[in-house]
Amino acid sequence: MPSTVRYDKVTSKRLYHPWTECESILSKALINADINFTCHVPIDGEIADFVFTGSDLIVEVDGSYYHSQHKKLLDEQKHAYLESKGFTVIHFTNRAVRESTRGVVAAIRRHLSLS
Repeated sequence: MPSTVRYDKVTSKRLYHPWTECESILSKALINADINFTCHVPIDGEIADFVFTGSDLIVEVDGSYYHSQHKKLLDEQKHAYLESKGFTVIHFTNRAVRESTRGVVAAIRRHLSLS
């Protein structure tokens, strides 16, 4: 697990303050699946949507920002930076979270080797 994570808040699987509807949906599904995570974790100036306890996995929930090339570029830079720090970063779209929450949770489980 990368050692560069600096948690600015107490971490707990029950501590989450989702900023978007889809992050809230995924948070609740992860809690129901008993998967330990923290939302909105500051990592060297970046904010990771979901960081998983005891793992190098970060999950990002991507909105419909692809109409903005600038936002897309910023997210690509964030992804590359987090990977350079030793994290595995996977992305799910808002649509995937809304329409296939169970599938998203199953994919996260696979990445965490919990299944």
